[in-house]
Amino acid sequence: MQTPAGASRRRGGRWAVALLLKTATVVAAAQQTGAPRAEPEVQVSAWSLPASGGLSLIEAVRAAAATHPSVHNALAQWREAGEGRAAAEAGYYPQLRVGINSEARSEAINGYDSRRVHQAVLSLTQTVYDFGRTNAEVEQADAQIARAHAQVLMTVDDVAKQAAQAWLQVLHQRRLVELARDQVEGVEHLAGLARERESKGASARSDVVQALARVQSSQAHEQTQQTLAARWRQTLGTLTGRPTADVDGSVPAGLVGVCNSATSEDDVPAAVLAARAGRVVAEQGQKLANLLDRPSLMLEASVARGLDNASRRGGEDVDTGVMLSLTAPLYQGGRNRARQRAALHALQAADAAIARAELEASKAIEEARVQYDGHVQRQRVLAERIDSTRETRDLYQEQYLQLGTRSLVDLLNAEQEYHSARSALVDNEYEMQQLALECLYHQGRLRRFFAIDENLIFTQVNP
Repeated sequence: MQTPAGASRRRGGRWAVALLLKTATVVAAAQQTGAPRAEPEVQVSAWSLPASGGLSLIEAVRAAAATHPSVHNALAQWREAGEGRAAAEAGYYPQLRVGINSEARSEAINGYDSRRVHQAVLSLTQTVYDFGRTNAEVEQADAQIARAHAQVLMTVDDVAKQAAQAWLQVLHQRRLVELARDQVEGVEHLAGLARERESKGASARSDVVQALARVQSSQAHEQTQQTLAARWRQTLGTLTGRPTADVDGSVPAGLVGVCNSATSEDDVPAAVLAARAGRVVAEQGQKLANLLDRPSLMLEASVARGLDNASRRGGEDVDTGVMLSLTAPLYQGGRNRARQRAALHALQAADAAIARAELEASKAIEEARVQYDGHVQRQRVLAERIDSTRETRDLYQEQYLQLGTRSLVDLLNAEQEYHSARSALVDNEYEMQQLALECLYHQGRLRRFFAIDENLIFTQVNP
């Protein structure tokens, strides 16, 4: 895993690399004969966004991942964690300080003829041995980088899911607008038949009025669908950073059946990755807390120059010294013990967070899978319903015109039932697509399905 700052000198923490290399890999699958089979994953060159025109589903997801402020915020926190590692590594190097010391005593200070000494001091301090405390601080910083890395991936997954849902919703509303327009045309046709029969004296004026009322109702429904479509186009534009965004293309075939497709051990949801990385942070925090009461062996060297004649020992301008010191905390009001207890509680909380993330992912996948299977079965029934309502509509119209055994209300109701069946089928397909996204998200396969390159996220996406 790349570290955000000073990559050439920031090594170590390979456990963090291994943890976060377990990101989602996906091969979209469809269940055809009861056994899952792999479908080819979506193949599109990374971050290839069109300059104008409608967005495909892949392009919309990538545009959102490339421009959304949430991703930039997560990346900034990842870079911040990288600088934290640089700060921890500074403990390996000597510390150089400069300052002024002033000392006053009731008697002449040993080696000086004055009770007051004022010196400019340049000191150098180097840790010789601290029982691994500095190394523990570096490892904790590595763990924090790993956690921030996982949180970036989780943010990308969230944004990608939102963008994909908005894109599917725009496509869904577009189809509903088309169906609403067809319904208006169908009811207007019936209104024309009613007017024609009224002119011939074959029907009452009330039939025409009722048909016109249905026309107006259908037109209002069409306007409602158009408003919803505009709203979702605006939502998609906000997510992708393109206010005039519209959809183009169709839903990828690989999205069908992903809830029942086989997954690999490497398919881990980003939320679970983040929880596991959080546990590593807690482990390193506990390790560091247990080292805080250990002694430290320090090498100290100093060069001092008196600021006046009375502050110079034996008339010498410069006073030098080297000292080896061993210090250890004896009592700090119980601070270290409290930190150790807090670290233990943090580790327990991290374990619970992992269990919760895994449970939520498993629960969401099972619920989505059950609902998806139900929608698959419902799809066939809805398709048959369209055929039957279409045939009913045509028969009613024939009986109305030729036999007079059907009323205009029967025709209007049959027309409405037919278009309601068509809308139900479109809604069912949309629900299946949304459930497929839920499965990809909670299986940890969303980024792989949309071919989002993680390296480009961390190297080319800048606030």
